[in-house]
Amino acid sequence: MYKALIIDDEKPVQIAIQKLGNWKYYGIEPPRLAVNGRDGLAAMREFHPDIVFVDMNMPVMDGVSFLQAASGEFPDSQYVLKLRMERAKELLEDEDNKILDIAERLGYADNHYFSRAFRNYYNISPSQYRKDFLKRQEEKNGPAPSPHHPYPP
Repeated sequence: MYKALIIDDEKPVQIAIQKLGNWKYYGIEPPRLAVNGRDGLAAMREFHPDIVFVDMNMPVMDGVSFLQAASGEFPDSQYVLKLRMERAKELLEDEDNKILDIAERLGYADNHYFSRAFRNYYNISPSQYRKDFLKRQEEKNGPAPSPHHPYPP
């Protein structure tokens, strides 16, 4: 069976994840709990979970610090947040993708929560990341053709 770990300082969230997960059906043991990133790292060392749910805002060690430490200590592990944030960057690089739609595609019901998670992870807002990316692309490739004037002067 797979092993799961929930790292969250809010007891109601821990309980909700525990109750909403159909653990047995998916071959997952009932999840163990940790209340901050430091305790989460200790739990990972102890029982090597296959799935880890991580809150971003916690006391002692927050989610970003946890992910940095865990990625260094367990380099072969894949972290859902890390994968989601990498995909967010890819999607943000296409200016036709609205941030609201990106948030929804990545499983965030609230685009403000997505924006906070992105900012916490990369220290930049999604909209600023997009502006910076497009500016770098323009500096590299020259201005993009306008839809009204498809050929540059």
